[in-house]
Amino acid sequence: MNESLIFLVMSFGMKLGLIVGGVIMLLLIILLLIYKVLAPNNILFTLGRENRAVHVMIGKKFSGKVILPSKTLYVDKEDNYKIKSFDDLDYDWEKKKLRTRSFLGLNWVGIYPFKSINERRQQWLEWESNDKGVRTIRVRDEMTPYLIVKPFEYAMVLEEGEDVDGMPLNVYFTIILMPVNAIIPIFGNDNAYGQVQTLCKTQVFLFVKEKSFSSLGGENSATNIDVDEFSEVVCRLNNCIPGRPDGKGLEEILGYKIMDAKLDSVEITGENKKILLEASTAKYIAGENAKAEIAKAEGDKQATILRAEGNKIAGMLGIDVEKYSMDIRKEFYEKIKDMPYAQQIELAKKMFTDSNLTTFVSGKEVTPTVNLTEGGK
Repeated sequence: MNESLIFLVMSFGMKLGLIVGGVIMLLLIILLLIYKVLAPNNILFTLGRENRAVHVMIGKKFSGKVILPSKTLYVDKEDNYKIKSFDDLDYDWEKKKLRTRSFLGLNWVGIYPFKSINERRQQWLEWESNDKGVRTIRVRDEMTPYLIVKPFEYAMVLEEGEDVDGMPLNVYFTIILMPVNAIIPIFGNDNAYGQVQTLCKTQVFLFVKEKSFSSLGGENSATNIDVDEFSEVVCRLNNCIPGRPDGKGLEEILGYKIMDAKLDSVEITGENKKILLEASTAKYIAGENAKAEIAKAEGDKQATILRAEGNKIAGMLGIDVEKYSMDIRKEFYEKIKDMPYAQQIELAKKMFTDSNLTTFVSGKEVTPTVNLTEGGK
């Protein structure tokens, strides 16, 4: 009763202030309710996340609406929902028109429960670093409403593959994957990512089958495989999936593009792992020793040829090369290697004459002053 009397005796300004304040408080409570309760559960609104697309459903059917908050990418509905970059557009008004509209980070979904956000189960592996910087593989298996449209790093494991020698191997590799279509990976295929993973493993299996354990970077050596070679083999899937009669690739069929691929590590597996590793190590060491011996023999051969060629030219000029310092001789042998014959002779005359050393000829020490024509005649 007293409160009613107080309100009646208030001035118009005070009454208006109370009403406006009450409305503002009510709006703030509603906004807080949306932010804390409704939007996190995708009821009426959803909280957009940068570079993550969600799909609005009518019942169990796709409504045709994709919500993609992003400053770099957009979904082109007129081009079969392809994901494109704003950098490819020439005008700011085009970018403004294609950007997903929101209010304070809130995106309108629709009247619940008739409209909702699609969720799906996805399983994948990803690399995780501990406090010491050591990377380990983390298994993810969860329900998610998102399609991550930026390049994302996925870990993959080929178990019990075989190298060219039939050695059983586990191969750990990384794929950087990006959707190029907002619809095909979600509604165009059943478990599109799972299919991408299967195709990548098959491609890696065929690649490993042609290599040896040591060349792949086994536990006893650094990899001899060009990183671009491995990436190129896996990325071929983008344009053509082996065995498909229509010759179509990953991008067209599954809506994903492999941006890059990296071979991380290879390890021997199976019951006889220790024995096989020791055998592989012994084989690798023997191979490296053989390469060293071959290289040494080839080097000795080339050095002998150079010395013979140099001594022949020096002999024509009456120069005893052995009387000169090792540095001068070495420089001489190295320089004549790729010279025409006439230039070799001129170089010999210049080098040994300018050295101010003498040569033993006919029992006397004299400075070489031989002036021979080309060919030594």
